[in-house]
Amino acid sequence: MSKATLLEKLTDKEYRDAFISEEIDVGLPMQLRSMRESRGWKQQYVAEKTGTKQPRFSLMEKAGYGNFSLNTLKKLASLFDVGLIVSFVPWGEMVDFVEGMTPARLNAVGFGDEYHRLLRRYSRNEQSDIASSDTSQASFDFDADTASEQIIVNSDFTKYEREPVEDIGYRGVAVGLLVHTAGTQSRAMAI
Repeated sequence: MSKATLLEKLTDKEYRDAFISEEIDVGLPMQLRSMRESRGWKQQYVAEKTGTKQPRFSLMEKAGYGNFSLNTLKKLASLFDVGLIVSFVPWGEMVDFVEGMTPARLNAVGFGDEYHRLLRRYSRNEQSDIASSDTSQASFDFDADTASEQIIVNSDFTKYEREPVEDIGYRGVAVGLLVHTAGTQSRAMAI
């Protein structure tokens, strides 16, 4: 179904409620089964490791099971060594999440399986950040105790100065945007 068609259906409050319920009641069991099977684990193994009986765990993998507790989800995330996001989101994000379901996301790999890829990715980003200190960079100063001052960092990252700034804070926290360019300092305020 296209996003436009889904959006039209979501104008009905009952449909929205059913949509969320189905995503949890069908999506979680489907993902749970996919992760278990990809690891070659039996239901009995997962049940034992999470302190559940095998027949109960079997129910958790059936579409329509909607009785997951947060505690159970945390135990499962720990066992599978995957992240767990439980969050209220705007509808646009929900639609994108559902539409973006891929086999790779359905079968979330454990931390050990993605650690080296993440290490390369984040190390490369840090090296890129250091190497690009000669180009424009931005950082935020969220120090509520110095709401009237902002730290200015030279492009060589060796000198620090305090300079008064206008308090345009968010929820009482001053926000300042620093822009670093090759051999010069410039300051811009974040709004």
